[in-house]
Amino acid sequence: MSDWYANPVVWTLVGLAFVAAAGRFLYWRGRVDGDRDAFKKFMADIGEKIDKIEKIVHELRKNVHGLQQDVHGLRKGVHELRKGVHELRKGVHGLRKDVHELRKGVHGLRKDVHGLLGVTRGVNKAGGPLTLTELGKQVVKCLESKDIFQNLEPLPSDRIHKKQPFEIHGICFEYIYNELIPSSEMDAAIRFCAYENGVKYNDVLEVIAIELRDRLLPKHEE
Repeated sequence: MSDWYANPVVWTLVGLAFVAAAGRFLYWRGRVDGDRDAFKKFMADIGEKIDKIEKIVHELRKNVHGLQQDVHGLRKGVHELRKGVHELRKGVHGLRKDVHELRKGVHGLRKDVHGLLGVTRGVNKAGGPLTLTELGKQVVKCLESKDIFQNLEPLPSDRIHKKQPFEIHGICFEYIYNELIPSSEMDAAIRFCAYENGVKYNDVLEVIAIELRDRLLPKHEE
């Protein structure tokens, strides 16, 4: 048997087999490298998309936080507004009380002045129950010509029922000075009668109170 390794044909076949194997290896390696590059590119694309999503989520969180701050600020504003309205109402209520007390003080002062000084041009006579002077009666006629007493809202009967004359007197003055809100027509008539008779606006109110008392007393006694 001849030595096979000395045969050139054998080495030729071995060389061809080696070349074929090397070619297949290189082909396989190329495909593997291509797949690896494609995978790397795929992962890079996913990474970019994840970064974009994270940025969008971050902006959404910022916007939500901003909205929450706006809502909080709005709630604080509404709370402060309600406090302001409450304080305003308290102020208006206090002002009404002050006006009421001022009217009572003015009325009392007028009575004291009339009683102490004996005003010659007064609409009532001091001393005893207040009665109208001739000037006061003229004011009544002026008021009657303007239908003031007909347009006065009547006092409820239960308010004067079983009351003493002095109590009815106080009720009438309280009503005219502190409760009556004259309409524009009534206010104009009061001003007109004050001007025509040379007296003050409050003098006319006093005449109305006394006349109203005098008209209620006979009904009360029946």
